[in-house]
Amino acid sequence: MISFPAALFRPILYFMGSKHLYRAALPALLLVFIPCAGAEIRYAPELDTDDISRIKEAVVLIESVLPGNPLTRWSYSYGDPRYEGDIWICSEELDESTLGQWDGARIIINARRLEDESIEELALIIYHESVHADHHYRDREAVLLNEYCVFFSPRQFLLFEMINEGLAVYRECALRYRLGSNIHSDHKYRNKPFLLKYEEDFYAYYKDLRRWLKGNGQTVKLEGADFEEALFREFIMGFLSDPWYLDYYMPSQTQRFAILRGKDFAVSPALCFPAYAALSEETSVYLALDRYFEKNAPGGMSPGITARDLETRFENILASFEKYQDKGEDTPSGAGPGSPPRLRFLSTLNQSQRNFETMNARYREIPAGLEIRYRNDFSPRMIESFFMMIESLRAAKEKG
Repeated sequence: MISFPAALFRPILYFMGSKHLYRAALPALLLVFIPCAGAEIRYAPELDTDDISRIKEAVVLIESVLPGNPLTRWSYSYGDPRYEGDIWICSEELDESTLGQWDGARIIINARRLEDESIEELALIIYHESVHADHHYRDREAVLLNEYCVFFSPRQFLLFEMINEGLAVYRECALRYRLGSNIHSDHKYRNKPFLLKYEEDFYAYYKDLRRWLKGNGQTVKLEGADFEEALFREFIMGFLSDPWYLDYYMPSQTQRFAILRGKDFAVSPALCFPAYAALSEETSVYLALDRYFEKNAPGGMSPGITARDLETRFENILASFEKYQDKGEDTPSGAGPGSPPRLRFLSTLNQSQRNFETMNARYREIPAGLEIRYRNDFSPRMIESFFMMIESLRAAKEKG
């Protein structure tokens, strides 16, 4: 049994609200770490026989196309040498636009979708959420990487969320393509397709991008795994400009990096704590982000870009939105079917980033002798785990 202190869960609750909720509320997270004899893919009691039968058909379909996927790994009973953990599948009434969620312990299928969707569509929903589960719950390192995000700047945290979502969307599109029922692109663009214009039709973008790469001078000769890796990289880079997910994951408030002062005390974010300084340094943060992207990339594929360079590219993407929104410039150009919307929370993100970048200076202005309390503080054991992870990542990088 893995023992986690209650303080571990505080940063998770700070960031709830994800469209797929791969971070859970405390009770759900506790459920994840409680071993249960005889466990396998577990079906919630409210599911009837027909629901379970349809889900099992969908799981079989996934396995027939992608052996060894996360659901397969979690389908072995406790005690089996192949056992890797428990996953629950359940159904709840969700917002109509939400097909499913991963809540830290369960794959939740929208009740309407469970009843109405074909087995193929149901398989895609389940698979997408199982990818989020894999990012979060695959092993102890995965859990640590998710908790480490408390040391990220707002822009880095947004990038972290977009990588998480982009990987799940890419893998869902790749599975849909392998199922073979709808694999033809309706367009042939001279210029690279621009996801920002696809209005969340990610599969159409995937097919158009695939067709464009087949005719592009730099990639036309690539075949097999090399071509698929090029497609993966282009898709993820393109996904970082998706306005719907950007707006969804951007902070809607700026208080996270505030330092609150009273007459005889101050309340500061945990990453101001001097003992945590090495964890919040850019080199450490980039090690964690590099490992997260590398660990969760589809098997055998390399991200092909460092987290430091990826953040720079991401910063430029956000700046292009700001340029045309705040200064009346033309919208970013690129091939695609529609026109891009505005980002509602871009100014909030920028203010949060400024708050983060000035936080250390504001912290040093706290008068000497004033009692300082820290929000989202961790237990010594958790901090030790963070340091051990970063040191192991640094050693692996230096070894090459």
